[in-house]
Amino acid sequence: MKALFLSHALYKALTLIAVMGLSTSVLAQVPVSGKVTAQESGSGLPGVNVLLKGTTLGTTTNADGQYTLSIPGGGGTLVFSFISYVTEEVPVNNRSVIDISLVPDIKALNEVVVVGYGTQKRGDVTGSVASVSAEKIRNIPAAGLDQKLAGQLAGVQVSQTNGAPGAGVTVRVRGTGSIGAGNEPLYVIDGFPIEQSYDHDFNPLNTINPGDIESIEVLKDASATAIYGSRGANGVVLITTKTGKAGAAKIELDVYTGLQEVINKIDLMNAREYAEMSVEARNRAHVQGGGSATDPNEVRDVGNRIPPAFQDLSGIGEGTDWQDAIFRVAPTQNYMLTASGGTEKPGT
Repeated sequence: MKALFLSHALYKALTLIAVMGLSTSVLAQVPVSGKVTAQESGSGLPGVNVLLKGTTLGTTTNADGQYTLSIPGGGGTLVFSFISYVTEEVPVNNRSVIDISLVPDIKALNEVVVVGYGTQKRGDVTGSVASVSAEKIRNIPAAGLDQKLAGQLAGVQVSQTNGAPGAGVTVRVRGTGSIGAGNEPLYVIDGFPIEQSYDHDFNPLNTINPGDIESIEVLKDASATAIYGSRGANGVVLITTKTGKAGAAKIELDVYTGLQEVINKIDLMNAREYAEMSVEARNRAHVQGGGSATDPNEVRDVGNRIPPAFQDLSGIGEGTDWQDAIFRVAPTQNYMLTASGGTEKPGT
């Protein structure tokens, strides 16, 4: 009886295992397809990971955001994941078509920094990156874009070497790094590098309207050379200009006007003071040669003779201040009219 009982139990266990294996093997493979789109644009997202939760069964979307996956039994939960978008979980519930729209993960976007040809989390970036937005420099009264950078970025020194309005400036990222190979940083505007072979009498950055600037980033250390090579050895200034955005039609008029004048003029002598100094200098030179300050020009050396115009100082006035004659108040004006707006649909 004992042996019979054990055989019966073993028979039930083997029967249960066989039934479970059979039921597992005959589960119907239900095809599920659909399209994954971006919520902000409505366009398909390629490369989205579609995974059956709790299994290794999955696929990715094609170039149009479409996918197809066979689900055993038509049950379970599909997990949709894509970089910079919120991961979504959707129950299958025996459905054959599942379309989904992914929402951008703003927090994740803010934590990602583009480095070279890849991305890193901002906390993992070892290089020094400084940035300034258009709002911070918009109301700074300066003639050029580079002048607006003065005092806005730590470790970036901006100084003007020429007094002419609109002249170029020198930009030093963390000081002077070379004696003869140049010290100017590399300017990259919307991805296009600007050659550094220009003098400071002409500044190519002045061709950019400061009102068109969206943001400015400065790569301040040697890691910039990994992207731009030796051209980035003195730092890289990345300038991004504004682009069109969807929205209601908007027209903006930006008006800037100001005055330029010399703050500190050189302290010079007037005509009478110059004549007095000239007579005193000639007399001292003649005395040092053994003569007397009252000697006439006939007994003096040629270089120590008093010019006829300086012999009677009472008739010499103040003369002309040529700085006042040359320098004047110079008005500056700038007018920028922009129109923006549009829709996501082409041709409208």
